[in-house]
Amino acid sequence: LRYAFNVYDIDRNSSIDRAEIQLVLRAMFELLGMSDAEHRGIYSVDQCVETIMKHLDVDEDQCLSKEEFI
Repeated sequence: LRYAFNVYDIDRNSSIDRAEIQLVLRAMFELLGMSDAEHRGIYSVDQCVETIMKHLDVDEDQCLSKEEFI
């Protein structure tokens, strides 16, 4: 999970914000051929980001610390 955190923490500021999550998820969706996922009844990138933040952002500061992520 530490490695995954570092993948998402693009600017290396020891936290992951919504934009970083969106960037990584969009790349993953595209690699999987799911760039039109929302049109096929699958969660969109934005819906995934909302779900991730809702469940992991314990202190509600709009970014994920390493502790929250892991």
